[in-house]
Amino acid sequence: MSLSACVYCDCLERNKVPSPLPPNATLQISADGYPSLVCNGRTIDEDDPDWEDFKCEHEHRMLMFKQLGNISMIGLIRTELEAQPSRFPTLLAKVVYNGTHGGDWLPVDDFPALESELAALEHFECHATRPKSRFSRLPWRWFKLGKYHYTGPEESALFVAEFRDQMSELLSCARTVGKPICF
Repeated sequence: MSLSACVYCDCLERNKVPSPLPPNATLQISADGYPSLVCNGRTIDEDDPDWEDFKCEHEHRMLMFKQLGNISMIGLIRTELEAQPSRFPTLLAKVVYNGTHGGDWLPVDDFPALESELAALEHFECHATRPKSRFSRLPWRWFKLGKYHYTGPEESALFVAEFRDQMSELLSCARTVGKPICF
């Protein structure tokens, strides 16, 4: 179980497919940015015989795909960001609110807020998620309850930096095509 994000391509919109779009075809862009072609009342999907004529070089029409982290990693990032919730409202409410959410997206209107929050992560100081009391750490060691539950500040900083880099790449890509970031 993990959190993934993608940005859909604009190949259909720019007619960068093997065959020209027929005059009776309608291009539909869903709210998450996924482009669909409707021809003679049917949507041409990957299982359609005409798909080959309208497919592009991007698998599943994804221009960029990132695996942001597993449920524990996203939980660790959320825990770190919750130390300063007023600095990261978009990330906390719309990105790392759950380690496995899917089927939602971050609209283009939220990009300025996301950009400023990602810039704030550049100099963000992580804190250890390890409890201070040795006694409270013992059950976790005995039961081995998850790799990312207890980390030091240096290790947390590495995870947050990797997350920031991936989100920055997704943001840049999404701005290029003017489409949302999908989860």
